[in-house]
Parts: sequence; structure tokens; C-alpha cells
Amino acid sequence: LNVQRFTPTMTDFINLIQTDMGRPLAHIVTKLKYGRLVEDAQEVLRTLVPKEEEIQTNDDRWYSMRILPYRTVDNVIEGVVITFVDTSLFRRAMKAAQQEAERQEVSIINTVREPLLLLDRDLRIDAANEPFYRTFKVKPDETKGRMLYDLANRQWDIPALRDLLEKILPEKISIEDFRMEHEFETIGNRTMLLNARQLQTEPGKPDKILLAIEDVTGRQLP
Repeated sequence: LNVQRFTPTMTDFINLIQTDMGRPLAHIVTKLKYGRLVEDAQEVLRTLVPKEEEIQTNDDRWYSMRILPYRTVDNVIEGVVITFVDTSLFRRAMKAAQQEAERQEVSIINTVREPLLLLDRDLRIDAANEPFYRTFKVKPDETKGRMLYDLANRQWDIPALRDLLEKILPEKISIEDFRMEHEFETIGNRTMLLNARQLQTEPGKPDKILLAIEDVTGRQLP
């Protein structure tokens, strides 16, 4: 694992000069927020299995790093080749697209008249609409980003709701008219019909759950 050759752009994030030719990779100082470069190169050399990682530099640029066995024309392994592809622009574009998608989700949620929650896979609240805040007497800054069960002094830590979200819904795409009764500290006893649906997002991104809550307290239900 001694440095044999490098391209000029490699010096942008690894401190290399021409006199470093022949020096061990372990002696070279990098600008990477990544401490396993040498270990990963050794692993690839030992197993001959290529390795790929998304890594970040100290100036917050992102690269796709690949480590491959270096095979000569005589089919002899003589080391490894390490390549870096700048993915910073791609990541910025993806982040902007995600932010726009989240804005659209919130806009759609706010057009619905019944209380509505958008949850991530860990059951944290991504978004809630105005009817939810108004009906259940909670504030936006105390809602978004919190675990659903922790909301409003754990008033939403309801066994029936846990059953719906953790046991029933994972086995189905959607649940309709799931009846739930609960005594809230702030608004008293409520009878609710819950409609939950799993939202399929793009590959590699966690699914979300759309939870609609209809307050049917006092109504005659079949």
C-alpha cells in the first residue's frame, strides 16, 4: 500500500506531492472525515472484493469512493486503485428536490378538513394540518419532529393506536375506520375513526404513514 501514482485532482483532498511517491498510504494526511481508508484498502487487497463508500471531506464536499484490486495484464494483483467521484452537486439537487416534495406534502395536507398527520417510518411527526392542531389543542412547534406517542405529555401513547401502527398496518397497505376511544387530558373523552395508509416513496427512502383522524364523539355509529 505504497503510493505509486495519483492524478492532480487527488491533491484537492489528500495532501500529496510528487515526493510522496513510494510513501505508505498510512503516512499520508487526508482532508477526509473518514478514518478507515487504509483498513478498507487492506481488506480489498485481502479479499479482492471491491468496496464503495459515500464519504465527506472537511469542507463538507461529498464523494463516492471506490477501492478496487489492481490487476495487471498478466492477471497478477499488485495493489489497489482508489477513485473518488464528486457527488456534492447531485446531493444538493436531491436535497432541494426533497425539500420541494416536503413542501408539496404539507400543502396537500393543509387542504384536508379533517385532522391529518404525516409520520415517518419511526412514527415521528413530519407534518400536521391546522385541523389537527385545532382539534387536539397542540402547537406546531411542540408537534413536528416528535414521536407520536410523546405528543402532548404522552397523551397519544394509546395501546389501541400502537396496535394499529405497529401490528396491523405493517401487514396491510391501508386501514379504514379503525375505531378508538380515549380520554385526553386537554379535550376529554373522544371517539375517533382512524384511517391509515402506507405511502410508498422512492427506493432507498423510508416509507411514510398518512394518518387521518375523524372525531365522531357523540355520533351514532353502526
